[in-house]
Parts: sequence; C-alpha cells; structure tokens
Amino acid sequence: MNKRTCRSFDVLADELLAGRHLIEASAGTGKTYAMALLCLRLLLEPDDAPPVDQILAVTFTEAATAELRRRVRRFLKDALQDGPCRHAEIDTIRRRAAARHGAATLAARLQAAEQDMDQAAIFTIHGFCHRVLKVSAFESRVLFQTELATDTDDLLREVVCDFWRREIAGAPAWLAAHAAEQGLTPDTLVDRLPRQLWNPELRLLPEVAPVDAAAMDRRFAELHNRYVRFGGMWLSARDDVIALLLDGRFKGNIYKDESVDRLARAIDAWLQAGAAAVDLKAVELLIPDKMSRSLKKGFGLPEHSAIALFGEIVAETERLNGQVADALFALEMRLVEQVRRELPRRKEAARVRGFDDLLRAVREALAGPDGEELGSALRARYRAVLVDEFQDTDPVQYAIFQKAFGRSDTTVFYIGDPKQSIYSFRGADIFAYLRAAREQGVVRHTMTRNYRSTPGLLAATARLFRGERPFVIAGIELPPVEADAERPCPLLTEGGREAPALTIWTLPPDLPEWCWDDGRYKVAVARQMAARAVAAEIRRLLDPARDCRIGAEPFRAAHAAVLVRSRTEAQLVKDALQAAGVPAVLSRADNVFGSPEAEEMELILRAAAAPSSGGAVRAALLTDALGLDLAGVDRLAREATEWEGWLEQFHRLHDAWATRGLLPMLRRLDAECGVRGRLLGLAGGERRVTNFFHVAELLHGIESECGMGLAGVIGWLAGRRAESGDERVDAYELRLESDADAVQVLTMHRSKGLEFPVVFLPFPWSRGRKLSKNEPCGYHDDTGRPVWDYGCADKVRARREKLAEDVRLLYVSVTRARCRCYLAWDRINEAEDSAPAYLFHRRDGEPALPPTREALLADLEALRSGAPIEVAELPLAAPPMLAPTAGAVVPRVPRELLAPVPAGWRVVSYSVLTRGAAATPAVEELPDHDPEIGPAAVSAEPAVAAREDHLAFPRGVRAGTALHAILERIDFAAPDCAGVVEEQLRRHGLARRSSDGAAWAPGVARWMQRVLAAPLTDGLRLADIGGPDRVPELEFWLPLRLVTPADLATLAGDDEPSALVAVSGYLRGYIDLVFRHAGRYYLLDWKSNHLGIQPGDYLPERLAEAMRVHHYDLQLNLYVLALHRYLARTLPGYDYDRHMGGAFYLFLRGMDPADPRRPGVFHRRPERAQVEGWAARILEEPSWTP
Repeated sequence: MNKRTCRSFDVLADELLAGRHLIEASAGTGKTYAMALLCLRLLLEPDDAPPVDQILAVTFTEAATAELRRRVRRFLKDALQDGPCRHAEIDTIRRRAAARHGAATLAARLQAAEQDMDQAAIFTIHGFCHRVLKVSAFESRVLFQTELATDTDDLLREVVCDFWRREIAGAPAWLAAHAAEQGLTPDTLVDRLPRQLWNPELRLLPEVAPVDAAAMDRRFAELHNRYVRFGGMWLSARDDVIALLLDGRFKGNIYKDESVDRLARAIDAWLQAGAAAVDLKAVELLIPDKMSRSLKKGFGLPEHSAIALFGEIVAETERLNGQVADALFALEMRLVEQVRRELPRRKEAARVRGFDDLLRAVREALAGPDGEELGSALRARYRAVLVDEFQDTDPVQYAIFQKAFGRSDTTVFYIGDPKQSIYSFRGADIFAYLRAAREQGVVRHTMTRNYRSTPGLLAATARLFRGERPFVIAGIELPPVEADAERPCPLLTEGGREAPALTIWTLPPDLPEWCWDDGRYKVAVARQMAARAVAAEIRRLLDPARDCRIGAEPFRAAHAAVLVRSRTEAQLVKDALQAAGVPAVLSRADNVFGSPEAEEMELILRAAAAPSSGGAVRAALLTDALGLDLAGVDRLAREATEWEGWLEQFHRLHDAWATRGLLPMLRRLDAECGVRGRLLGLAGGERRVTNFFHVAELLHGIESECGMGLAGVIGWLAGRRAESGDERVDAYELRLESDADAVQVLTMHRSKGLEFPVVFLPFPWSRGRKLSKNEPCGYHDDTGRPVWDYGCADKVRARREKLAEDVRLLYVSVTRARCRCYLAWDRINEAEDSAPAYLFHRRDGEPALPPTREALLADLEALRSGAPIEVAELPLAAPPMLAPTAGAVVPRVPRELLAPVPAGWRVVSYSVLTRGAAATPAVEELPDHDPEIGPAAVSAEPAVAAREDHLAFPRGVRAGTALHAILERIDFAAPDCAGVVEEQLRRHGLARRSSDGAAWAPGVARWMQRVLAAPLTDGLRLADIGGPDRVPELEFWLPLRLVTPADLATLAGDDEPSALVAVSGYLRGYIDLVFRHAGRYYLLDWKSNHLGIQPGDYLPERLAEAMRVHHYDLQLNLYVLALHRYLARTLPGYDYDRHMGGAFYLFLRGMDPADPRRPGVFHRRPERAQVEGWAARILEEPSWTP
C-alpha cells in the first residue's frame, strides 16, 4: 500500500470514532487487542455511545469470535476495577470518558456493557448474514423454516449430473468423444467450476462463437471419407512412403530407420483402430510442417498422393480440434449458468441453505427492490462496524458491507493485512481489499508496533521483503514495524549468546551425480535432505550441552514448529523427526481422515470386502497395521500355504463384517493379527493406535446410523479422506496429552494466526498442486475484475497471481516465528517460479534461479549483508548419502517419470486382447478362470442322460472358479481330496445339485482323482508331480511395444485379426500352473469348457478346434513366451531346447485315465525360432532372450 497515503495507527486517536477506516495490521501487531480497545472506546467515549449490541464485529472463524468476545469482556472488567489497569490504554480511555461524561455515567456504561456482553453482536460473516435473514425475513424475501446445511455438495453434484446426462447424452459423437478424451466426468466438471461462482462480476472466458453442429457433422463425415480413402491407399503405398522418407532428403538424426518404422506402425495401428482421430505426436514425421522443417538444404518435399492426402487429414483434424475445443468450452460455460439458476431452485425446494447461500441472499436482498429498506434497518441497528480479516474477503462480502454501511454515518473499520491473503482457493480476493483501499473517503492506517517477534527477526523479515513490489502486486508493501520495547519478546540464546534470527540453509555442493538433474538438485533429494536437517538441528537445540533457552526456559520440542505445504511433506518431516528420536505431532486441519491410519483402514476394509482379490489383500498386508513388507509379500508368491492362510483370514473377516458388523470384525482383526501391539511398537505408536481405532469408531457410527453395507462404508471413508485436505473440515480430531510437548508439524495455511518460538521452513520452494494441461485458471484483468478462463489463454497472468499468493504465504510462514526462523534454499529443480526465487534473485520484476551456485551464493550474501541473517550449509546428523548400490541403505527417493505416458498406453490382459476395446482395463486382472461364453454366471445343470458328474456339473464362471480353487489347493499325491472339494464347493455356492439336492462333493472328488491320474504324455501324470516341483498361479508382466492386430494374429496363427485390438504397455496375466518334470518345465491351463457329452467330443482334433475358436492359441503362445522369459531370467544355464517342455491345456470334463486316446489333453511346444520371433516383434525388451 502506498506509504504516503497511510497514517500510523494510534488506537487512541480521536478521528477513529467516526468515518470509514482501513487498518493494515501486519503480522504480530496486536490486531485483536486493537479491535477490543476500539470496542471499549466506542462503548465509553462518544456522547451517544451505542450499547454493546449495536456494535457489530465480524470475524471469519468461530475461534476468532470467541477470542474477541473474551478480550472485550476482560477489558470491561479491568475498566470497572479501582486503581490502575494492566493496560495503559484502558486507563487512558477510562480517564477520557470520565472527564467527558462524569464518573457516574462511565460506571453506568461499563456496568451495562458488562451485563449485556452475552448480547454482543460479534459474529462470523456467515453468522451475521444468518441473523440478517432471520431478523429481516420480509425485507430479504427468504423462506421461513429453511435448514442451514454445512454441506450442500450433493445437490450441486445432482445438478451437474443432470446437466451431464442431458448435454452429453444428446451431444454429437465428436463432442462426446472429445469430452471423454479430456477426462470430463460429473466429478471433474464440479472441480472445474469457478472459485467465485456466485460473484456477478465474474467474467467467463474464452469468448467463443456458437458452433454449427450440423456443419461439424458434415465436416467430420468428410474427414472420415478421407480417412477411408487413405486407408485403401496405404496398403499399396506404405513401402513407397517409407522409401521417400529415408531417401536422404531429411535430416538423418530425425528421420532414422527406427523412427520411420515407428511412424509406419503408428499409422498401421491408427488405420486398424477404425477411427479418423489421429494422434498427431505419433505421426508427426508425416506432417507437412514437420517435414518442411526437417528438410536438408536444397531438397524439396516428396510428392506422393498418400502423403498429400495425409496432409489434408492432419490440417482438417487440427482445424476441427480447435472448434471442438471451443464447443466444449461453451458447454462448460453453459453449466455455470445452469448451476447458478438451478442450484438455488433445488435448495429452495429442499428448504436447505448453505453458508455461501447466506452471503448471496443478503447481497441480493440489499440489491433488490427492498434493499434500501433493509440497509436502513441494518444501519439503525448497528451504529459501528468492525470487519476483521478483511484481506480474506471476497467481492460478495465486500458488496454487503458497502451497500449496508459504506455511504452512511456508521463508523466502519476494515481491519486486515493484504500480505496475509492466502485463501484464494476458498474464494478470497485480494483485489477486493485493494479496491476498498482506493475507495473515496476511506482513511488508511498501518499498525507499526510488533508484539510477537524479536527485533532481529523483524529486521530479517524486512530484508526479505524489501525492494520494489516485494509482494508482486502493486499496492502491497511491508510497512516499517518496530518491536515493542515495553514488553520485549524473550530471546533464543545458545550458551548465553543470541544467534542470527534467520538462517538460510543451502544444500551441500558435493553430492553424487544421481542427486542432480541438469545442474540442479532433484526435488526429492532436496526434500529428504531438508527434512533430515530439520531433525538434526532440533536435536542440536535440545542437547543440554548447548544450553539453548527461550528467555530463561530451556528449549523444548514444543517450542519448534515445522511448516510445510502438503500432507506428504508433513509426513516426510515427521518421519525424519521420529527417526532422530524427536517427538513430533501432525497438527492437521485435515483431521484423522487425513492420517496414514485412515488410509490403512481403507486398504484393510477393501480387502475384507473383496477377499478373493489378490491385489486388495496384498495392499492390506503392506500396511503397518498388518506388518508385511515388500519382501514378505513377495515371499507369499512362493509360499502357497502362508498365502492361503491370509486369504482364509480375510474370508473370515468378510463373513464377520457381513454378519456382525464392522466393529466386531475389526476387533477380531486386532485379536488375531495383533494390530494394536504392532502399531504401539512403531514410532508415535500411541498416536497411531488412537487414530486407527478412532477411525474404526467413526465408521461404526456411520454404519449404524445410516444402515450402510460394506461398499457404503468404504465409499464414505474414501469421501472423507478425499476432502480431508480441506482447511474448512475441522471435525473428527482427537488430541493426546503427549502431543503437548512435541514438535508441531503443520501446513503453512493452518499456521495462520499461530506463533511459535522457532519456525522451520524446509520446503519454501514448494508451490502446491500444479495446473494440469487442460485445467481452467483464474486471474484478474487490468480493472481487477475476476476472470475464469477455461482455455487458460493468459497463463502469464495466472502464474503471476499464483506467485503473488506464494510470496504472501511465505510471509505468513516466516512471521509465525517469535525468535528464530530457518529456511532451506538452493538451485532446486522446478523452483524457478517459487517465492524464494522472486524474493532472493528477481530480475526485472520476475523470479529467477541463478545459473550457477556461485551466483546464488552472491545473491544470498547481498541479502545477508548488514542484517541478522546467516547463510550456512544445512546440517545432517546422518552419514552422507551414498549412491544406490546392492544392499546399500539410501534415501527413499522415488524415480521420476521422464516422459509423458504415451496415448493408449495401458495394462491389459489376455481377455482384453480377445474381447476388444470394449473390455474394461480398469478392473484388476485376476487369475483366469475361464468364464463360459454367454450371459449367465452359472448355467443350469445340463439336461443330459449321462450320470457322470464331470459332464453334469454346472457350467459358467462360478463353476470354473470353484474347479480352479480345488485344483490349486489339493495335494496331487494324496489319495483323498474330499475335504478340499467339499469346502470349496460350499464356499462357491455349489454344495448341492439343484435337481435332487444331492451333494456334488463325492462325484467331483472322484472326478479330480481321474484328472490327476490321467496320463498327459508317456510317463507323465499330475499325480506324480510333488509340491516342490509346481507353482500355481504364476503371475507375469510382459512389456509390449505398439502391438497391432496383425502382430497378434501372427502369434495366434489366425488370418482374421479384426477381432483383436492394438495395444501398448504391459500384458499382465496368470498361468494356472507351472511344473517341472524330468528336467523340463511345463505350463498348464485348466479348462472347464463343456464341449459335449461324448468322449469323442474331447479328442485332440476337437480340442484343436476349441483352441482356435476361443483364441486359446494366442493365450498359449503368450504364456509360453512369458514362461520362456521367466526361465531365461531365473534359471542358470537355461536353454529353450533343453528345458522348455511346452504347454498343456487340460479340458477337465473329457479327461479319462482309462482311455488310451488321452481325451481332454492338448499339448503344444512352439519352436524356439517362433518364440524368439514373437519376442522381437511384440516385446519392448527382447534383449533378455538367450
């Protein structure tokens, strides 16, 4: 704010008792104290002093209202007492009032005010608006008997879902497809709504012309015709085009053999996909613009009709993409208008009102036909108004105060600090504050005395936020403040000496190569080192030998706070502190649902709800509550008995939850798995146990109250966890006595309003969540009007406003410290747009990261010179980090994704390959249990005359799953498997025949014995394969190149590849059984298909036909390739010809040990050359092939 137009604030100045005032209260200057004194003056000094209920004080939190009410009440009691008061200002106010009105009047006013304090008009902004609507219901024209709801998101989502169904269901195919490509769903549409949705001044961009849907349909039809023509042309022109691209006219480093081959394969896949939409990045080598820029000097573009037609397709695609994007922007802007119209109507119909509705209703009432009458009523009721935290106001709130009190005789105080405006994500608008500062007739003041921090820290803070536009936006500056000399802040001393108030840590310059990224520190490395440095420094301060004190009191862990940007960073710091033996507690606004224990609870519940899901069970086992690590889970893949035990455990938990409820199930989990004892044994164990069982009790409550089932409870927990980062959510938190003497780890936003003797800022460069590529952005235009831009065309302005808020957030964080502040900084990757880059190194008003370490240190030295600032290398208590080596302990630095995931990349299964693109890849691939073709999960028992159980046994998914489960669990060499068979049939709901009620188990047990006794080849029976020689359900992952339908057809030996799909990514699958016999390794797949009721239906020639019809040929070859790859990596001296035995596909219903024709047994062993050819053709990493 311009210092020439600001006055130094004097709480006792006569001018304050009338007019409109804007008071800038920098951090630590006693804002609440000043507000309470202003209230006292208004109650005592004026000739027509208002009673206590006619002084309106508006704050932004319930805690702030309680604190202000407490302060005013205490000041009134102090003023009523004889003799000097604790505060000289109260004595002065009391003397003035007595001199002006007499002692009797003063006493009467004090007594009346104290007696009426319960009627004091001290509200939150929402409480004030709620009172206005309740008292002035006729003037505001609102419904009686409406319920104030804390959460109306369900109604908002309902409106958005209705819009989605109407607009997308009826949208042209090209628009619906683009919406899907952009990932638009009802949930994402809600997330993309403007932050200032209800601000009538909000401007929506981009301004797009209406799209002619019929014309677009015609253009897309013509584009498809060109696509079809090109497809017909490509078959014959492919080799010619490749030759032209490699004839030497293009730069060889771009048009290489492998690059052009990838291009040709991408075009193949594009044409096979059957859709005209083209991935321009994948085919850029054939785009005219790219070709022109890659030509060698003296050469021209190749002439070919296919290239020319492809250029037309690309050009039209780009033009259409722009218009489709505009159509989608228009759709989202229509959604904004729909929400503004429809959501209030639905709330009115439901007779509910949210907090934002309170503000909007009052603003609309003041602007409506009865607005003047309502404004007059408010001015008559409140003769003085104090608005706290005014920097966090928004245009709607400001409009309320302007309309009601702005142009009147009401005394108005706007009190806040623009440097602390950090809640734009809630709708707070710093430009509303700046607009008020420019209002005619507003007298501006700045508070210059600081009661929080030491003089040294104030000087260091002033040095940080110096220069032109220190807070990026014009009109916000750091005014001079001085420490209160009468009540000085205790100093932090070490051995009796005061240390520098601000320490800027730099990172060690001699880190190994893997810690760097293009000359800068990797973010993950910097975070690990800064977190460790915080732990090391706090341990040093706690060391009695250092004699660190706050005033006369020895330094304790509770004297320190670590401020971070996110929950992830908070957990990193807490882990480092606990590893160093320093007590720490996460002080969350995100409550217990933001704790790691809530996440673990969700994983455990998902496993209990789906105990047959191997992935869910493994995820649950990796939680601290159950205690397995990655090595332990990996061991389960080889220890079938232990794995079966865990599956059985989760099946029992599932049954307990379904029959008795969630809390009894979790008590059983604790009793059988020792959850409580395991968590208590961890660092911070008391807190972890408390969190875990607190979540359990909350879930039990919601399960009982709402009658939720398993899926409902899990969904509710997931929802609470998703919203746990919202600063507004402050329920569901338990405090422990042990938290009181621990380091506080909390977010920067959460720290506002708090203070700590020592503050650590280990990650000041952190910028929070980044905008995604297609995400809308908010900013303000040159007039200060808010803009919500769905195209985010002015990214520079949006980034600058983001930077401005980051700088303000850093100011808030630094000023939480009373004695000392630590801040880590260096040349860190992705930190070039951060607040420290702007404050320490800005060039021409823009943030900058120095090109060298020497330049960075020079800037820091200039900053430090003459100020109580220390620049030092951060301390590390642990030994230096080592490069990753076998067995070495290194920091857990996650690998970074160096390139975007290619379009179409995914994890697929054999079933996805064969069912086509319609198959759902999001569902976790489980072991293949061969569902029957057809809609029924379990078919009726076949109406056949044959009484054989293996032919009469039901068909379908459930039956196949039951047979797989039996064959996984029985001992091949045991003479009797009836117990296993009976248990698994019961579990899968197949215990008895539906026709006569007879038990299936005896007949199925005999059937399994026949399967085990049937010869597969000469001298090979399953009954002869011992446990150590077999591995059931072997999981594999094959890394795929861009694999086209033609590639898959080659693997399948099929001349008709159209039923298959092109894929890239990973192929994941399970081989039913791998076993070893006579030095050879075989894979085996159980097939429960019903091919007929005669033995001849299962002879080899019939099986070959079944293999072809069901694409089992492709499955077999992929499984052989997977086993070949596995053995090549794990078996010393592996040789395909010597060790590979091939694949058995056993059609269980036809197997008969007495039939020498071996019905039901299909065997194939592909040739080595075939397997190596498949690997080279489809695998991304074929080099492992021996």
